[in-house]
Amino acid sequence: MNYLLRQSRRVVRLAKAWLKFKVHGSPKRAPQYVLLLFEARCEPCPHYDPDLKECSICECPVSPDVDERNKLLWATEECPDKRFLADEQNGSESEPHSETGGTVGL
Repeated sequence: MNYLLRQSRRVVRLAKAWLKFKVHGSPKRAPQYVLLLFEARCEPCPHYDPDLKECSICECPVSPDVDERNKLLWATEECPDKRFLADEQNGSESEPHSETGGTVGL
């Protein structure tokens, strides 16, 4: 039962994120920014699971790959630990903020 509850919550979170992404016009981060976010924020994070290639907090897939399932690609998404924030203006060219891990201006 615990597994079903966990998977149900995961589906609901994904549906909400997908809807937000679509409502905002499906903004994507540039491939080089996805790589930068992954290497600077996700890979060294204690919540990153390299075996599953996902965050252990939100259970979202994160990787340096430009894959539609990759949370880092969707500019409307942010880290639950605030290591990176959603990009204000579709942020494909924004740089990581040095203190919060988010993007400049957020």
